[in-house]
Amino acid sequence: MTDAKEERVRKAFADQAMWCERMGSPFTARLSSVISERIDRSTEIGRRVLKWPGNPDGWADGLPLRLCGGLHALKRRGSAPALTACYPPHPLPEVDRLWAAVSDAFSREEAFLLPWLDNPPQTNEVGRANALMSGLLVFAATFGRPIALLELGASAG
Repeated sequence: MTDAKEERVRKAFADQAMWCERMGSPFTARLSSVISERIDRSTEIGRRVLKWPGNPDGWADGLPLRLCGGLHALKRRGSAPALTACYPPHPLPEVDRLWAAVSDAFSREEAFLLPWLDNPPQTNEVGRANALMSGLLVFAATFGRPIALLELGASAG
């Protein structure tokens, strides 16, 4: 049995999956979708997510990106090999394999993941660099020096 709060959380993850799919992020789309469908109250992470006290959606608290960001950080840390093996550049994993890795991470890496729920993610939109890049191109043309503008990391994978 689910309540309205839990349904709102599940919808937030499903909406995040839809936007990720539309924006060309198939892994985060699958991750958000599998969390939407399968997260339960068997772990502290599941209980906290499903009882989210605020507005979980991406336009408010950004709950899906908080959790996806924490999982991505865990992957980068390398302490959850099954989860790491699901992330790009590996092929997009089957849903059951991805969920097994995520639920294992929820159980084994709770202390690492829970703090990721405390703060909203700082998302990056590389399009914001257009004005900066325009100025850098003028600088490069004027002084004949190479310039590189790098985007250092992606939000939530």
